[in-house]
Amino acid sequence: DPDFQPTSSDDKEALILVTQITPESEEINSEFFENYQFSDCGANLSSIFCPHCKREIEIDWWEERVSEDIEDDYFKLETYILPCCGKSENLNNLNYDMPQGFGKYKLEIMNPHKGKISEEEKIKIEKILKTKVKIIYQHI
Repeated sequence: DPDFQPTSSDDKEALILVTQITPESEEINSEFFENYQFSDCGANLSSIFCPHCKREIEIDWWEERVSEDIEDDYFKLETYILPCCGKSENLNNLNYDMPQGFGKYKLEIMNPHKGKISEEEKIKIEKILKTKVKIIYQHI
């Protein structure tokens, strides 16, 4: 949910859990935003797909929509007509081959020095935050 923001106490509890899960991380922090911010997977992105017809969406089309959607360093998350099937969707709801997303809250772990967050660990984080989370692995 791009509009989600946890309570301050849930945020603090999630930070404690993530610190326990990734004790060798270089940095762990969370951020609250007034407007939608983009969390990208960096060099991990290679394809974007329509959530309706499952066809691939050209990166050039997506980049043009990102340019249209951004305003003063934040995103509006407008709805756009998809070039593949003509249905409407916002950029957050597209299917990225490596997850990316837009939101007003971010819990970030820099260089955790471990493999991927396990499904069990993800569920624990979701339980604390009281929402589903999207894990985004960014490669710079």
